[in-house]
Amino acid sequence: MEFSNGVNIIYGPSNTGKTYIVRCIDYLFGSDENPIDETTGYDCIKLIVKTAKGSITLSRKLSKKKVEVLSSDNKIESGTYLLKGKYEKTINSIWLRLIGVDEQYFIIKNEQFEKQCLTLRTFIHIFLLTEQRIINNKSILLPITATANTATISSLLFLANGNDFGEITPQEDKKIKKAKKNAVVAYINKELSNLADRKGALAETLALNKPLNLDQEISNIIDKISSKETAVTVAISRNQQLLKELTNTNERLSECNILYNRYQELKSQYSSAELKHDFLH
Repeated sequence: MEFSNGVNIIYGPSNTGKTYIVRCIDYLFGSDENPIDETTGYDCIKLIVKTAKGSITLSRKLSKKKVEVLSSDNKIESGTYLLKGKYEKTINSIWLRLIGVDEQYFIIKNEQFEKQCLTLRTFIHIFLLTEQRIINNKSILLPITATANTATISSLLFLANGNDFGEITPQEDKKIKKAKKNAVVAYINKELSNLADRKGALAETLALNKPLNLDQEISNIIDKISSKETAVTVAISRNQQLLKELTNTNERLSECNILYNRYQELKSQYSSAELKHDFLH
């Protein structure tokens, strides 16, 4: 099927595949739902988009989360693109570049000013309409689910005047803020109660013990330290005296050993002389 520029209307009798065509297009726009039953024998959806600089062929197999892209337009690179992931490699980035949005932008997600990435699916319901959507009393500008109203409106504001909401600071929900405040108050009260209990326990402990004279206790400790220091000094002095006496004793012992050895030599000489004398007589 070939489409022309501007509004395209798919019409015909019931059960002739009009809804299937819309679902197939939506599938290549990033829908998670298979557009047709795989038992029909079809397993791939293909769409060719003609641009001012060439053409782009998009192919996606049923139940797959990736789209194969073959491009002759130098603005779009050929390759495999995912439904989700790094922005530059998602199918969303291709469709946005084709309408002039070349960079990643953020829009407001909800009334707390939380942000989400701008995607084609945020506002595709405005341009891709089923029969049921057309006859619905609800404005086509609004999404099917009410929770997406804020995201859709902020995406339209971006498309209309280029407002980027990337710098918006999220606001905390009043209920959450109140709950956090109550939690902090409860924690502080609990800690104060624990401190009061601790104070009471310490007061009871002090009441059971006699009051101490800190100055006297410090003085006693200092006296004990002085006494120990004196004992250490005496012990060191005594040790030095013993060391001196030991040195003197060792010196005398050395002298005695020398004299003893000399005595043994003289004794040996005397014995030899006496034997010689007896032999001669």
